[in-house]
Amino acid sequence: MKLSYLTSTNLEEIELDDILYFESQERLISVSTIRSKYEIETTLKDLEEILLKQGFVRISKWCVLNVTKIKNFKRLRNQQIKIILVNNSIVYVNRTYLKNFIFFIKKGMVYHGK
Repeated sequence: MKLSYLTSTNLEEIELDDILYFESQERLISVSTIRSKYEIETTLKDLEEILLKQGFVRISKWCVLNVTKIKNFKRLRNQQIKIILVNNSIVYVNRTYLKNFIFFIKKGMVYHGK
């Protein structure tokens, strides 16, 4: 499946499987992939609704994560989870979204990479 977005001149597409996470930055959403970053105009709420069944989960107020890109994760003392992605970048599950993330893990929707 692909995500389509408009640039100033073209309609572009990104394979969902290439996406690591979406991150809110003011009025734009930054799309991080293994190879590069893109900026799209939408909201995380809209993305979350569309991508929930595609293996994406909200992990903070500003981040929606592709759970298939998790390499490892560890629960921290401050009620957060530190996640290491397949490209060794790090994101954190905020305590507000902790239960939702744990639900995904318990349902077996998270790929435990090696």
